[in-house]
Amino acid sequence: MKDMLFSKYIAKNYMGNSLSDRELRVLKQGNIDELVATFVKMKNERYVQQLQCVLKNLRRYMGDCIVLNKISVSEDYKGDFLGCQVMDGDMDVFFAIEGDQQALLDIASGYAQEEFDTFNEDAYDSVCEMINCINGAFAVQLSNDDVEVALHPPVFYGDIQMNSDKGFYLVNMEVHGKPFNIVMAIDESVDIVGNASA
Repeated sequence: MKDMLFSKYIAKNYMGNSLSDRELRVLKQGNIDELVATFVKMKNERYVQQLQCVLKNLRRYMGDCIVLNKISVSEDYKGDFLGCQVMDGDMDVFFAIEGDQQALLDIASGYAQEEFDTFNEDAYDSVCEMINCINGAFAVQLSNDDVEVALHPPVFYGDIQMNSDKGFYLVNMEVHGKPFNIVMAIDESVDIVGNASA
C-alpha cells in the first residue's frame, strides 16, 4: 500500500480475508476513488461519492498525516466541537467535522498552511473553509449528475449532542494521531443541540 490513509481500515475490516487480485491492485495503486468504491460499503452511491470527496480533499490539504479508522452508522452522538454545513435543493446534505480543539487546530493548520496554537477566529475560518471546499467538490459532482444543491454558511457548535431517527455516518479518522470524526447524512434529518459559535 502506498500510504497510511487506508492501512488501519483495511487491516481491521479485512483481517483474515483473502484479497482478490483486483483488490490487491487497487491497494497497490492507492487511488482514493477506487479504494473507497472497492473497500467501503455504504447505504448508497451518493455516500460513496461524498466520502471520496472528503478523503481526496483531506489528503490534498493534510498530506499523509490522515488515517481512516472506521465507519459506522449512529443515531446519536456526543462530541466536543462540531463545524457543520448544510446543502439543500434536489437533495439534503449534512456534513460536519467533529473533534476536540487539538484535532481541529491540526486540521485548520493543515488547510491554512500555517500553525495555529489557539482556536481563534483564523483557525475557525480555516476549518470552515475546509468544510466549504469538501462540500463544494461534492456539489460539483452532484451537479455533473444534474442534482442541484445550494450551500449554506458553515456553523460551529461546542459541547454537542446529535440525534437522527434514521442515523448518520460517523467516519472516525486521525490527524497526526489525534482522533476526529466526519459526520455525513444525505436526505436524513440530523438534530444538533449545542452552543452555537457562529
